[in-house]
Amino acid sequence: MAEVLRQGKAQLSRAFVGALAVAALATGGFVFGVSRGMWTEPGSAGMGPLSFVLIWSAMMTAVMLPSVTPFARLYLRSMGTPKPARATVFIVGYLGVWSATGLAAYALALLVDHIVVMQGLAPRLLAAAVFGVAATYSFTNVKSRMLAKCRNPIGLLIEYGARTGWARDLRAGVDHGATCLACCWALMLLMAVFGMMNVVAMVVIAVVVALEKLSAHGPTVSRFVGAVNLALAMLVLVVPQVAVALHGGPSMMSH
Repeated sequence: MAEVLRQGKAQLSRAFVGALAVAALATGGFVFGVSRGMWTEPGSAGMGPLSFVLIWSAMMTAVMLPSVTPFARLYLRSMGTPKPARATVFIVGYLGVWSATGLAAYALALLVDHIVVMQGLAPRLLAAAVFGVAATYSFTNVKSRMLAKCRNPIGLLIEYGARTGWARDLRAGVDHGATCLACCWALMLLMAVFGMMNVVAMVVIAVVVALEKLSAHGPTVSRFVGAVNLALAMLVLVVPQVAVALHGGPSMMSH
């Protein structure tokens, strides 16, 4: 009987992971379709706030689901009797945090729209500032602490498991989403330079996030990416086309 229950939990866990994979692919496909032709458009790409936030939310779902799936699977299996509905509520809370960043992203996009119209040195200075902020944050103690927290699933499971109440799964998802946001927000800031709707940049950032959180060399990856951003902060002052969404450059298959 114990073996049957164990196999049942494993099958349920695999089914849950499969569902998350399908969701990530579906949202990624949605973003690919609706953003085609806008990948390297600057700022808001002419979109209103509702359209922008909708597409941004789908993009964040596609970016963050792959890296949170292993933890979500552990969260499901940590329950005495696996309850996919509870784990789904956790995911909803997690993704809700990232969807909420769409408002801040839209405000940033409007700033980019204004800077691009100014032309001159303004776009390259903005790009250098974005790269510089992303680089600096990679070496801060806050980044290190948040990354360590994301990479320690057992500690988080103990913390979340001690909570009670009907909203505990939603609260756990929101808390985990906030932790990941504190860890990765500077990477998302790079979308302002490469294009808020840039699917290529989205994929690259998703890979970096997954490597930081899941690979054995996550902290090293973080520092390496920080060093790359520091180099780009200096390079973009000389070669403004590095900031493809602010100075044109390669079409990156947008047509």
